[in-house]
Amino acid sequence: MANDITELQAVDFALGAVISNSFNALAANGPENYKAFLGRPIKEKVFRAEHEDAGALVRKIANAEKGEGADAGSAGQRPPVLPVVAYFRKPGLSNGDEHARALNKIAWSETLLASLQISMLPVSLEYSMTFAAWDKPTLDKMQLAWYAFVAGRRNSRFIVPSLNGSEILEIPAKLLDPKTIMFMDSSPEKSDVGRIYSVSTDFTINTQVIMGEAITVPDEIEIHGIATNYIIRTWEG
Repeated sequence: MANDITELQAVDFALGAVISNSFNALAANGPENYKAFLGRPIKEKVFRAEHEDAGALVRKIANAEKGEGADAGSAGQRPPVLPVVAYFRKPGLSNGDEHARALNKIAWSETLLASLQISMLPVSLEYSMTFAAWDKPTLDKMQLAWYAFVAGRRNSRFIVPSLNGSEILEIPAKLLDPKTIMFMDSSPEKSDVGRIYSVSTDFTINTQVIMGEAITVPDEIEIHGIATNYIIRTWEG
């Protein structure tokens, strides 16, 4: 049976849930745009982007809101409105050194009905996240909400559900150095739709990828040679 490797995209999706959770259970106080942002569904305020240019991102969203360009109203959907959060995984990876590699180990599923022969390889992934809003007070609240959420050890660690073959594996992941937060101004210089404020921050996620294949553990084991006498004496004794 061929080996399978868990997908890095699973980390993207799990991180999106962490970002979304940072804006849950918050009091709807402050600027009107911020209160509206908190009340919107997750899919209308947190986006997984495919590019790193924060200025281009916010212009694209703003133009879609205005009704310009090919993205406006595509597939009959209402375009996103500001404020928004967008995150992006930079191409590439490095082998994180926090966890040692575990090669060709046996792991059991939670039901103990299936087993995998796996290798666990630590990786570090680089992400960029952008907050964009029409006004600075709203942008301030968004930054502080993220800072307060990940500053604690608990919220900076999460689980990445990953599919390896037919088995779902729970892989630990964490935000590296969550107490160090640095948002930098990434506001576009000019916009046809008005003044847009945005900030961006970079961070690292440490996690693991798993490579392995399902294996069959025999119900009976044949013992040969000198071990036979030992097994018999053990059970008969």
